[in-house]
Amino acid sequence: MSTDIDLACEQLVKALRDHAAAALSYSDSSAMVASARQGVRSAARSYADAIFEATGWGNVFADIHEDEDEETLPESEEVERLSVMGRWDFLVEDPDALMRHACHRLIESGWDEQAAAEHSESPSAALDSLATLDGWDVRRYFEQGAKTAGYGWTVRHVEKTLWEMSHTERRDAGF
Repeated sequence: MSTDIDLACEQLVKALRDHAAAALSYSDSSAMVASARQGVRSAARSYADAIFEATGWGNVFADIHEDEDEETLPESEEVERLSVMGRWDFLVEDPDALMRHACHRLIESGWDEQAAAEHSESPSAALDSLATLDGWDVRRYFEQGAKTAGYGWTVRHVEKTLWEMSHTERRDAGF
């Protein structure tokens, strides 16, 4: 295996173990479990991307529910599909403060120090982690080196929801 795939695989296994531990230890804390869940999702995306880059094979997780008898999204054309698309712009005046803040918040949420450091190693990773934890309560970042520089959103009709898109379609759409 390539080094990138090995590393992504190890990170995915660790994220799965962290999630299992959070689910068992913090079952009453939705924030802790949600945070660990985001770690699994992030690691799974990294693994799928590493596989794709090295081999051209698609996302191994993309069709995971395809053969199951679980409830699926309606296929009717009469179902209204809406998407809320938003944009929040930031001026990161103190990247180190923002990354430290994100790392601290992740640790407070039950992440181990290494995983928290990995998920706050850049200003963009820090904002991604904070958005997962805070649900875009952007006022919380003013004292941490990032000020909002505008935001807005729109609601549009879409042909497919994100869950109905393939990995390639999601990537091409920026997700």
